[in-house]
Amino acid sequence: NGLEERLRSLPSSDGEWLVHLGDFNNFFETECASYAYEEFNSLLSNSPVPVYCTPGDNEWNDCPSPDQAWTNWMTYLGKYDTQYWDKPSLYTVQRQKGQGENFAFVHHRVAYIGVNMVGGFLHDQDEWNTRHESNLRWIRNRVEKYYENVEIVVIFGHAEPNSS
Repeated sequence: NGLEERLRSLPSSDGEWLVHLGDFNNFFETECASYAYEEFNSLLSNSPVPVYCTPGDNEWNDCPSPDQAWTNWMTYLGKYDTQYWDKPSLYTVQRQKGQGENFAFVHHRVAYIGVNMVGGFLHDQDEWNTRHESNLRWIRNRVEKYYENVEIVVIFGHAEPNSS
């Protein structure tokens, strides 16, 4: 596997973490069965540095059973950075209450914020709106909290921006 080899050969001196933005899964082939998440979990564990994950639509809402897919994602990839690596000593990772897949930390005067922002099929407009409003509150709250200590804010999410 090419990704496995690249992960193993990453020099940990060149970076302190990775962020995976989703879409590892081909839901037509796997039907979002738990083995696909488990295999990807195992693959990412080869990284010499912690890996932070945000969900993609191919692992969640584009799946035949989105609720089961979300359970699989949270089981195998939620808070993934805590599964194989020690707690970072140079920064503190914070998680959003009620949306533990969202994360934030400050390192070298840069705020890194990960949010659950997927594209794909829209199954529940109310849930979608609530999650996105919650994401915006999380981002605003983190920026306000970090304002005096950062020069740059980097926001990670899966879906590309659009006008809708």
